[in-house]
Amino acid sequence: MMSYLFQGWNSRAPQKYRDMLLDIGTEEIGHVEMLSVMIVRLHEGAPPNEQEDAAKNPMGGTAMNGMDVRDVMTGMLSINLAHDIMHQNQWAAAIEELKADGLEDFIVPGTMPLDRVRMDQAHVFWNHSQGKESREGRWAKKQTPDGLGEFEYLANPKPLSSDQGSLPTGDPRLHGTSKQPTPPSSTVSSPNPVNGQNGGGGGGKIVEKITS
Repeated sequence: MMSYLFQGWNSRAPQKYRDMLLDIGTEEIGHVEMLSVMIVRLHEGAPPNEQEDAAKNPMGGTAMNGMDVRDVMTGMLSINLAHDIMHQNQWAAAIEELKADGLEDFIVPGTMPLDRVRMDQAHVFWNHSQGKESREGRWAKKQTPDGLGEFEYLANPKPLSSDQGSLPTGDPRLHGTSKQPTPPSSTVSSPNPVNGQNGGGGGGKIVEKITS
């Protein structure tokens, strides 16, 4: 529900696409209500304390009206399943229409210059789990759908860099606390007293003025 509504509200495509997304998002609000009612009906016949807990939910209190769960459960689920099939067909048709309208590029974003992309990795499938069954899929072999190469299956991926992500130690006075205390430096011009003495820049006069 939230996904459809979010996409619809933020759609920059022609109005027909935005309206379709909002139609489905609004429909899904109804589905949330239907599923809430179904859960409540499943509590009917449960021990009284469980029914009391379910009735505390605002949706539950209005839905527990004594109807037999068997009269409504199979019919409601069959409608939801039918709508799932409809949505899948809608997406397939929308993809066709996006292509026909010239609004669909295979690579997203379509304006990304390919010289900024590691194209040697653009069609490599990295095996990130135990087992290698995923290599049997169409996504791991043969020509890629974008027409720019062939899939490559990497069974045992290795790091592409020796960089461990560490940076040189910075000045702890600017970026945080160092592992070892940093000794004060009397050569640094500062308005603050150093080791009981004034640093450069007339710091003593400032301190004296403040404390006087």
